[in-house]
Parts: sequence; structure tokens; C-alpha cells
Amino acid sequence: MLYSHFSLSNHATSLSSPGNASKKAKVAKKPTSRRGAKDDTAEIVLSYLYTMRQAGILAVEENDVLAKTGYARTDSTGYKIKVTKELIKEQGHVQRSSGKLELTTTGLKYIKANGLKVQVKAATMEDHQLMLKETALDLSSKAPKQKFDAIWCIMIDGKLHTEEELLSATQYARKDSTGYKVIMGAFRKLDMLDKEKNGIKFSDKVYKYGLRPAGSLTVA
Repeated sequence: MLYSHFSLSNHATSLSSPGNASKKAKVAKKPTSRRGAKDDTAEIVLSYLYTMRQAGILAVEENDVLAKTGYARTDSTGYKIKVTKELIKEQGHVQRSSGKLELTTTGLKYIKANGLKVQVKAATMEDHQLMLKETALDLSSKAPKQKFDAIWCIMIDGKLHTEEELLSATQYARKDSTGYKVIMGAFRKLDMLDKEKNGIKFSDKVYKYGLRPAGSLTVA
């Protein structure tokens, strides 16, 4: 889920009837905080970092955070105000290191105290798997969702599968096809894959709240 922000300007609209003065169309603008920083930037960043933390990624690539906020660069004015200045330097809710952002203890306490709209920790295996699926889908947003779903439906049984099987199911020609690499890269980033001699399977992380399905040691 990407957050996009648009700055809309008023456009003059001339009326065709004689004697009618031209009128300006009124377009509601998204409220902004001081110096143009988008109001919801801080909540987007905190919510995303918390969700990724729940999926097992403590330090998140800042480029991924940028994609969530809609800013192009870390030196964009609004981003510098809301993230670098406020969240990191003034409030201490987030820390930056080696191009990655991570919630601090203070940030975690703030999120829990203020009830941000963040994903709560999964209570069942089904909830846990859904959280991982949505996070992986989000990370692989450049690949078609139907191809992601095809791989997920095969892998979720917990068994070993060959990459040839996954390629066939998604109609990708090669393992280095861009979409395939993006999807598998998302799974790897979340530590969801175990590679073995005869194939790959979802790791125990995917089955955190229950037993791996029976027969998972055989090649499908």
C-alpha cells in the first residue's frame, strides 16, 4: 500500500453564457503542517516501522520508508522536517543507521500510548501468516499480485518445491526474471525461505504459532 500525495492548484473556469464572469474552481487541499511537511508523514513512518517490526524486520531500508511517504529523497523539505528533525532528533522515536530506520524504545512506547493505526501482533497462526503475506506483498509491489499469489498458494503448504515449479506456475521464463526476483527477494528479506538441496520451502517463521503441515519434508 503506497501513500501518494497530490498538490492541486485552482484552475480558472470560463462560462460560455454572455455576461457571466469567469469563476475559479475550488479544490480542497490536503492540510499541511509548517513549511509544507505533510501532516500524516510521522504516523505513516511510525506505523510502517512498527508493522515491519512485527514481521521480524527491526531496521528498515529508508528507501522503503520514502516510498510509503511519497517523498522522493531524504533531503525533501517535508521529509527532513517530519522524519529527520522531529522523529529522529527532537522526539527520539526513530533512529537512523547505515541507510536504515528503526523504532527506538521511546518510539514503541509512544505508539502503544497513542493508539496509532498499526497492525497488532498476530494472535493465531492464520493471523501471523496473513501479516507476513501482506508485508511480503507490499515489499513486492512491483510484481503482479496474481503471480505473488500463485507462489504463495504453492509455498504455504510447508513442503519443498523446486524453483522450476514456481516458474511454471507464474509463467516466468527464468529465475532472474524481474518479477520473480522481486517476489522471492521479499520472502528472503522477511526470512521466510529455507533453501535445501532439492528445493526451497517456507521457513519455520511462517508457522510460528502452530505446527508445519504434515509431509513438509517431501518434494512436491
